[in-house]
Amino acid sequence: MTSVFSQDNTPITVAKSEKIPFWKKIFWWNKKDTAYVHPNIQNFTLEGNCMVPAISAKALPQIRKTVLQEMRRLYKIKQIKVSTVRNGEVIKVVIPMSQLFQPNDTTLWNRANLMLRPFIRYTQIPDYYHILIVAHSDDTGTQAYTENLTRIRAEAVKEWLLAYGAVPEYVVTYAQGSKNPLYSNTSEVNRDRNRRLEIYLVPGEELIWDAEKNKINFKE
Repeated sequence: MTSVFSQDNTPITVAKSEKIPFWKKIFWWNKKDTAYVHPNIQNFTLEGNCMVPAISAKALPQIRKTVLQEMRRLYKIKQIKVSTVRNGEVIKVVIPMSQLFQPNDTTLWNRANLMLRPFIRYTQIPDYYHILIVAHSDDTGTQAYTENLTRIRAEAVKEWLLAYGAVPEYVVTYAQGSKNPLYSNTSEVNRDRNRRLEIYLVPGEELIWDAEKNKINFKE
């Protein structure tokens, strides 16, 4: 059995079977017809969702090759920062909130299309990627205000992706409010840096499966 944590910090145990491939071991498996049930990743913490699904040794070289390829594409977007987590398996993109929303607003404005359009690519094949959307603010306002602001903004980005074909089950939002600042909120420059949206692109089961067959095929 494997455990990750839900957003209320309770452990979620996912059954596994010796008969399934390594990369599927944290998911439910039906031995009768070899069909598995995808867990509800909406309940997982950000840290938990960055950990799953596991990637098999067979798929890992192709996954890392694909990560590098996609990072080269994303580097072309101005104003953003691109890095990896989980030993180079998960892509992390940081977008300044000012590129998506006007101050204290929760409606995506025109320039947001330019920032978000490159991410449509990751929505076209269900479960190729789990897309984690994490919104942050500075500490201006109460904790309740900043958490509500980031919740609505994260959901606005999710709705934008859904409008372009994303499957709701594979897009998860997190509202961080003013928690986890990058810099001390002691200047306008630092507060601006703390107002950001993070997008994590986590390889999903379908991408891992295609990587094992060396047949990764994005829809353009």
